[in-house]
Amino acid sequence: MPERWEREIEKLRTVTAPTSTPTRIAEGPHSDRMPPTPRRGQRLVVILVAFVVFGAAAAFAAGAFRRETAPRIPGAGSSASSTASLAGTPASLDASLEAPPDGSVPSLTLTFGSTSSTFAAKDGVWPGTDISPSPSQTFDATIDPGAPITLTTNVGKVEGELWIVDRDQKPTGQSIPLDLSLGSAVLPDQPGLYQLAIGGGWSDGKVGFSVGLTIGTPPSDWPPPIPTGTVPDVVGLTQPQAMKIMARAGFESVSVEAPAGQTKVEIVKDVVTAQDPAGGTETQMTTTIKLTVSTSP
Repeated sequence: MPERWEREIEKLRTVTAPTSTPTRIAEGPHSDRMPPTPRRGQRLVVILVAFVVFGAAAAFAAGAFRRETAPRIPGAGSSASSTASLAGTPASLDASLEAPPDGSVPSLTLTFGSTSSTFAAKDGVWPGTDISPSPSQTFDATIDPGAPITLTTNVGKVEGELWIVDRDQKPTGQSIPLDLSLGSAVLPDQPGLYQLAIGGGWSDGKVGFSVGLTIGTPPSDWPPPIPTGTVPDVVGLTQPQAMKIMARAGFESVSVEAPAGQTKVEIVKDVVTAQDPAGGTETQMTTTIKLTVSTSP
């Protein structure tokens, strides 16, 4: 063995240590001058904290990765909820009601998705044109329940209404108001068969349209039964009071007649002397209530 190696081995036989080392070795690992050994509970707490910190860091890293790699949809929000909301929005039924510049009769065009149809006027008055009742017109598309309807028109005032019809497109007498004065409205969310009635007036004349619509899949028991109600007793009230009470009770169809040979004067002086059906009668809400009024004291 080389002499230099022998000298290095000789050095290893002598270890220099502090004077307190032998005492600490003799006292063992749990003396007062040695750090205490962690208890089991302390070890569990340390492990739990480390697990929570590691899990939070992993979740943050995964979320950041998804945000970086998720595809973006033009015009949609960054969240999944906004995308789902966009996908669930029903398509719009677009209606165009305009009088052509050449003075011909206005027409109604309906568009839903890829389906578009133009319809002729069903009734009205227009110079040089004899508008006769047209045959049944239907729009050949299934419209989403609750879909919005938007109207484009060059007429100042337009009126709209929906009628519930049977499978032969005959109105059942039940109507649904459709306010298109602001250019848009919402169609019923109940699947069924309806008839869209739209009318407008121009300086040249006025026309009306009636088109059958299919909303969703009509149930097998369509049309729904006509609801009934109790006719209020309005005898002895003035005509304006009687009309308000009937409307509040849900009876929208009311006719007013004066006795034969008697001339009506100011409407506020007309008093209901008789009604048909009588007050307290249970009848369909579509029934026309006939009021007889008189100006006699």
